[in-house]
Amino acid sequence: AAALARVPERGQDTLEAHLAWAQPLRRDRRNGEARQVLDGAEQRWPGDPWVAYETASCHFADRAFDRALDALRDPSPEDPGGAEVPALRIRLLRPLGRMDEAAAIADGFRASPHPAVSRAALPVWMDQGRFDEALGHAHALVDAVPEGAAPPYEACVALASGALVSLLDEARRPNEGAWAVHPHPRPVPPKVRAMIDWLHDSLAQ
Repeated sequence: AAALARVPERGQDTLEAHLAWAQPLRRDRRNGEARQVLDGAEQRWPGDPWVAYETASCHFADRAFDRALDALRDPSPEDPGGAEVPALRIRLLRPLGRMDEAAAIADGFRASPHPAVSRAALPVWMDQGRFDEALGHAHALVDAVPEGAAPPYEACVALASGALVSLLDEARRPNEGAWAVHPHPRPVPPKVRAMIDWLHDSLAQ
């Protein structure tokens, strides 16, 4: 209980301080210590959705996906950070093979896409062969990426529309093409073939 004991020692006897102390422990992969702090927060503030979110994130890092889903709770609808919870739920459902549930959560954000949900949903759409929808979700990511930091797959839509301008094109490395690596000589599964064909057509543009 060393990590938990250090919270009041540092004068951090509030919910926000518990969360602020648990988060760097989790990012440092010290999930056991982070859970000690979060268990203490759960005893003091039972049912808080952000304690549950951090606890679920610890389980996610340990690849305990079912346990993470059990820990997760929905935040209040008025909470502006509430999209982080459904985004985490999507990331948890995908490795469990519950793709339809993950897609249904993402579909709920079609009218007003959120970057966290879009980022989590991209691999789900790709796994389902819904490549146009995956590209559509990239729109929400462009606005959320700091200036100068957008990777090509998120910036391509903004470049095509003129929202972003490419600089130093003369210094760009020569195009070396793209490679799709798959087992050989086994037959290529239809969804892999569909992905390769879609990449071929998209990159050709």
